[in-house]
Amino acid sequence: MRTILLILDNSIESELARTVLFKLGFNILFLQKGPDMHTKLKEQFPEVVITSVLGKQVSLLKDFVDIRAKRGTPKFIWVGAESQVRKLNEVQLKLIDATLSTPLQPEVLIDKVCQLLNLPTEKYISDYRKLLSGGNWSAPETHLIKDEKRAATYEIITGRIPK
Repeated sequence: MRTILLILDNSIESELARTVLFKLGFNILFLQKGPDMHTKLKEQFPEVVITSVLGKQVSLLKDFVDIRAKRGTPKFIWVGAESQVRKLNEVQLKLIDATLSTPLQPEVLIDKVCQLLNLPTEKYISDYRKLLSGGNWSAPETHLIKDEKRAATYEIITGRIPK
């Protein structure tokens, strides 16, 4: 199962991305808050990070640049207005593989994720349309995992509680 980390500051867009991608079979990590993401991200290393927040974790971003140079992942999708992209620094810009404009459009989101993961876009968009027409959009079951040591809460959406 492919793992995607969501770090979106807009709760509506976060819920949309989380639900759409979960329903399509992706393992979703959802970072709510936290001053230190290093431990959890290294334990649950995502293949794609979808974020509207780049810059509060400078040392983590540098780690991601180094890790990507060796592993090729994670891939980053920036979500936001084009004017925000122009404000990012060189380290941040190195990480961005794709951009999405707000408000998020589910089919564009699916397309970008599929491109970065080398998945068949047509299949996933077709599956999304089937889900949409079937009205099967109840919220996914979630489990909260608190990392008290790091003062962060992570939501793992898999239907099972990780160890």
